[in-house]
Amino acid sequence: MDEKTERALYFTLSTFFGSLDLVILWRVFTAYPSERAVGERFIVEELTFPTLLYTFHFKPITLFIIFGFLWWAVGLEGWKRYVERIPHAGRRLIFIFFSTGAFIMFYEFIQNFLMWTSFYILYGGDLDQLYHQVNPVMPQPVNFNFVSKLFAMLLVGALYGMYFLHRIENED
Repeated sequence: MDEKTERALYFTLSTFFGSLDLVILWRVFTAYPSERAVGERFIVEELTFPTLLYTFHFKPITLFIIFGFLWWAVGLEGWKRYVERIPHAGRRLIFIFFSTGAFIMFYEFIQNFLMWTSFYILYGGDLDQLYHQVNPVMPQPVNFNFVSKLFAMLLVGALYGMYFLHRIENED
């Protein structure tokens, strides 16, 4: 496959996955116009996809992070030719930016996961209904399932960005 066709394939797939994310957002916000905790509308139901062998169950946040990561990773591959033109120092700065993002998202993911686990041990109940309001200035509490999965997607996206830049550096 030539470079132009490959790039077009990456951009088409990236657009497709980004569009699926927008469909999920539209569906969730129209089905649940209000929520008592941020992100609750993304975890209140499961979408089922029956197949001949198995019926798959996904919460909207799970599909959102899968398609969001695919949008990011496939989109980066489509931009490879342009990223290769960035001077070495610029690519190193972008790598540092991704590294900082990965550090922050890893910290947030671990913190929320540990708080989620602690709340479950202390209070029990349905894991999807656990939320917190650590910052009293926040107008609404945040659902642990939602925010933990969102931080995980951002972490993996930053790590893939680091891998992508590292791969470009090794090809030079």
